[in-house]
Amino acid sequence: MDDSKINYLYKILPSSHVLPPLSSSETPITLTILDKKDGFIHLSNSIQVIQTAIKFFGNEDEILVLKIPYKKGIKENIRWEFPPGTVQEYFPHLYGDLLRKYVTNIVKVKNLRQDDNNIEGFEWPEGWLEM
Repeated sequence: MDDSKINYLYKILPSSHVLPPLSSSETPITLTILDKKDGFIHLSNSIQVIQTAIKFFGNEDEILVLKIPYKKGIKENIRWEFPPGTVQEYFPHLYGDLLRKYVTNIVKVKNLRQDDNNIEGFEWPEGWLEM
């Protein structure tokens, strides 16, 4: 897996997820149920994060998306792996803690889903997702 062009990875959480304050830089971010079950923290790159949000958080009205610099602190603990049952695309899995200090930006992203039509997806801030 050539990761030379990757600068940021993203972690999606439900909007109800409580994050440690900025002053608690060494505090790990609480794992999701799926992360605990699988034994690693599920992350996405800038291309994957949009479909990941739809697939796993499509029922949420809003989500939190954490922006994490790839080469500053977490790269050593990332394994690029295929999801179970597929060999189509590598996903970044963090084996270790995601400390608050590694998160450089957080946005709340609104779901555009509407019951009366077929709009699917989230309203991403323009220019926020970076490779």
